[in-house]
Amino acid sequence: PTSNIQVGLSNPAASGTVSQGTLLLSSEDPTGVSSAFSTTLYTGTGSTQTITNGIDLAGDGGMVWIKSRTTARYPTIVDTERGPSGGGLFTSETLAADSSTNYVSQFNSDGFQVETYAATNESGQDLVSWAFKKQTSFFDVVTYTGDGNDNRTVNHNLGSSPGVVIVKKTDAADSWIVWH
Repeated sequence: PTSNIQVGLSNPAASGTVSQGTLLLSSEDPTGVSSAFSTTLYTGTGSTQTITNGIDLAGDGGMVWIKSRTTARYPTIVDTERGPSGGGLFTSETLAADSSTNYVSQFNSDGFQVETYAATNESGQDLVSWAFKKQTSFFDVVTYTGDGNDNRTVNHNLGSSPGVVIVKKTDAADSWIVWH
C-alpha cells in the first residue's frame, strides 16, 4: 500500500540455507488506503457491540463485510447506501437482502455497531470484518434500478474506470455478478 518499499537481504541464500530479510515500509500512504480500509478481528458477545476500526462510515459512507472465523455462518455485507435497515446480503447465497437490522445496526465515525445476529456477533465466536470507506480512486457503493437492458451505464464516484464491479439484486433471489 505504499510507494516506497525497500527490501535488503544479507547473505543471499544458497540452496538449502536460510536468508534474513528486512522490509522497510514508508510511513507515507499516497493512496490513502490506511484511512479507507480496515481489517478488524473481534470476538462476538451476542449483544450489541461497537466495533472501532478508525473508518468513518457515518460521514463518508461505505460497506462492512463480516465473516465468522470459527463457525460456518453466512458471510454478511451491510452498506451505507441501503443503510442498516437495508439488511444483510449473504455472499455465500443468492437470497434477496434480509431487511433485519440485527447485523449492523449503526455506522459510526470510527467504525460500526453489530447486534445479535450469529453471523456478525455470536457470543464467544471469532469474527473478522473488512470495512471499505467510499473514496475516490478506491471504493464506491451505488444502488440503481435495473431496466433489463444490456450495456447499461451506472454512475459512480471513483473518478476512474472501476477495476472490479460486483452486482447483486437485493429485492429478490439472484446470482452475484462479478466483473474485473
